[in-house]
Amino acid sequence: MMSESRLTTIKRVSIVSALMNALLAVYKMVVGWLGMSPALFADGIHSLSDLLCDGMVYLAGHYAHQDPDHDHPYGHWRYETFATIALSIFLILLGLGIVYDAIEHLLRGTTAQAGVLTIWAALLSVLTNEWLFRFTLRAARIVKSEMLEANAYHSRGDSLSSVIVLIGLVASYFGLHAMDALAAMIVGFFIIKMGANWSRRALHELSEGGVDDEQKQAIIDTIAAQAGVRQFHMLRTRRLGSKVFLDVHINIDYYASASEGHFIGEQVRYALAKAFDDMEDITVHIDTEDHPEGIPESLLPSRQALLAELMPQWQALLPADAIKRITLHYLNQHIELELWLDAKVLKRATVAQWQKRLHKTIAAMPVVSALRVMVG
Repeated sequence: MMSESRLTTIKRVSIVSALMNALLAVYKMVVGWLGMSPALFADGIHSLSDLLCDGMVYLAGHYAHQDPDHDHPYGHWRYETFATIALSIFLILLGLGIVYDAIEHLLRGTTAQAGVLTIWAALLSVLTNEWLFRFTLRAARIVKSEMLEANAYHSRGDSLSSVIVLIGLVASYFGLHAMDALAAMIVGFFIIKMGANWSRRALHELSEGGVDDEQKQAIIDTIAAQAGVRQFHMLRTRRLGSKVFLDVHINIDYYASASEGHFIGEQVRYALAKAFDDMEDITVHIDTEDHPEGIPESLLPSRQALLAELMPQWQALLPADAIKRITLHYLNQHIELELWLDAKVLKRATVAQWQKRLHKTIAAMPVVSALRVMVG
């Protein structure tokens, strides 16, 4: 879960951005309407849409970072995704409306010569949005928030769209009146493109899309660098909001103990969590060999089933309490057994004699490929 200070920073930045965009929207829409500038008025509506973006970031940041609960064991990160889709639809419709309105202005010839006040309003918009970009980006990098960084570059996009409006207004001021409406059309197309890009990313996430190729390669390099990992397979990632969920199967030494395998898995989890701030959940499955990725058609006998057949024979051969430990290795679709015997109990025969007798017990068991008898 996001720390309280990090969440507070995101909310604070979102509120500052919302206030600035609200003031800009009202100012540009009023000046654009009074100055009969469709481009500046459209840019004012654009700032109004930015206000919606800020609200989305604020609410998504609040709800998406709630603790997992009974109904949402993986958390609430999808709130960010759903908010993004809703915003994308709104932006696309808004952009289409702006383009339609600009075409009407061109066809009717209702554009007017831009005044000095409209030019100053566009210049103020450029400077304000550039300041918002730098302010938000700095906070995003401090708290390592991808969502906040995306909103920062959204402000940079607003700054560029205001530059387009400014160019159109200056051209209109010098007599090229149609440039004002053309600039409004460019802003409209810019908004449509932004909405389409956001919806594409959100739909990619909803369709269980994973990380991009660059991050995937970085993940592969991190796993491969961990001591004890011979190779790995079934690496899968998926995004939930700004977070990444990952699972992977790693191959370790054939005869490594369960505790060592667990430790190697923990090394992999630790390295990935340190290398990637967006990792929310990491699952590492321990393997000793490659195996089919699907569900197997059949399984080898379990420890209980195998020993149910062998133990009566061993107990009939060996003195009481001779068996200290039994280790099973499931390798290459066979089972290898390690049988540890107590040297203090085995006084009446040599080790070789016991080994010969015990090996006879597995002769009729094709699933057992080896039996190693050790005395200690």
